[in-house]
Formats: sequence, C-alpha cells, structure tokens
Amino acid sequence: MNSLFARLSAALLLVVMLIGGGFFLVERFSTRLYYEEITQRLNASIAMYVTGEMQLMEGGEVNDEALSLLAQRAMIINPTVEGYLLDTDGRILGHAMPPESIQTDRVSLDPVQRLMGGETEMPLRGTDPRNPDREKIFSAHPVMHEETLQGYLYAILGGQKYDELASSIRGSYVQKLSLGALVAIVLAAFLVGLLTRRLTRLTGDVRRFTESGFDSAQMGRLGNGQARPRDGDEIGQLRAAFGRMADKIGEQFEGLKETDRLRRELVS
Repeated sequence: MNSLFARLSAALLLVVMLIGGGFFLVERFSTRLYYEEITQRLNASIAMYVTGEMQLMEGGEVNDEALSLLAQRAMIINPTVEGYLLDTDGRILGHAMPPESIQTDRVSLDPVQRLMGGETEMPLRGTDPRNPDREKIFSAHPVMHEETLQGYLYAILGGQKYDELASSIRGSYVQKLSLGALVAIVLAAFLVGLLTRRLTRLTGDVRRFTESGFDSAQMGRLGNGQARPRDGDEIGQLRAAFGRMADKIGEQFEGLKETDRLRRELVS
C-alpha cells in the first residue's frame, strides 16, 4: 500500500463499492415500494370479487367447499394470491394453504380496516400468516350474510410463490451487478495504471539522479528524450523540467571539474 497505484486502486475500489452498494439498496427499496403500490392498487378489489362469487360464511360457519373453490380461482388469476377467511376479531377460520405452513392463527385487523376505509396511503402492509415477522401487501373485504358482518376475506398479494420467484431473480440480478462491478474495477485499475505509469517513471528518474554521484554521463541520459509532444500535461512538463535541470546540473558539475583541473595545473 506504499505505492500511489495501490492507494489509488484501493480508494477507487472503496468508492465503487460505496456507490454500487448505495445504488443497489436505494434501487431495491424504491423498486419494492413501486411494485407493492402498483400491485395493491391493481388488486385492491380482488377480495371483493371473490366474496361476491359465493357465500363463504353463514351463521358464523365457514363454507369450506366454497372457500377452497374460490381460493383456487383466485390463484389461477394471480398465482401469488393467498386467501384467508377471518372472523370479526381477526382469527383465521379457514384457508387453502398447507396447514403446517401457517405460523399464526390471528391477523391484525387495524390495517384491514384502514384499507377498507379507503383513507390510507399505499402500499399498506398487513400480517402474513405464513411469516408473521414479515408484513405484506393485501386485499380485504367484509364477508356479509343478511346484512350481518360475518368476518373478512383477507388475501395476501405476494405469497410464498412470489417470494421464491423474487429470490431467484434477485440472485441473478446480484450476480450480474457483481460482474459489472468487477469489470468496472478492472477497467478503473487499468486507467489508474496509465495515470501513475509516468509518475513511476519520474520517480525512477529522481532516484537514478540521486544515485548517479553527479556523473555527467548518467545525468545526461536523464535529460535525453524527456520532453515529448504527448507529455504535454503537468506530469510530462515536470519530467521534462527535471530532465533539463539534470542536464544543467551536469554541465555545471563538469565546469567545476574543469576549473578544478586547471587550478591543479597552475599550482603544479
């Protein structure tokens, strides 16, 4: 990490990771909100349509056959929908899911009532009976019988099938993003190498100058070919100026040596 190339590469890698990670998180969060709001608005009435097809409850009793049939129809329309029949307290009375997959027997009715009230911003999330620790968007509608509230039909709009598909797509997306970041890092490292190459040459010139012992032949070689048309930026100008300085010092040192030689001849 002592070289400029290593430091610039490390700094660039850090910047790419921070920007890429930040972009990924923001994009993922915003995409999720966008998807959830669009999905919930498009499917907000799906529970109403299902409850209007058949009588799901009568006298507090669940019509299991009707519930199973309507759940199958709903999943044909939208395979990610999972339907649950709730009583007036939010307790799950029936569903068409595998019994072992249900992790809770109760759903919070607060978001259900807010959604049916129509005075809330979307996306609005509610309890997911198959994963109570994670809330999901839903559709809901009251189940009535002879003007009496029997319960609610509660439909999760992004069920387990959606989670499995999203996880698979997310893994592919992360792989593509990682590959793109790797290519960007390699290209950036190549560009850093191009930028630091002439600095490395200039450092080598200075080192050879300090190790030359003021030998005119070696110092003269430092000045040869330094100023080239393509080296017109600050680094090229600095290297050319150093070459001219090396030439000048070499000439002055040779002059001192010649003066000393003449002085010795006069003394002798």
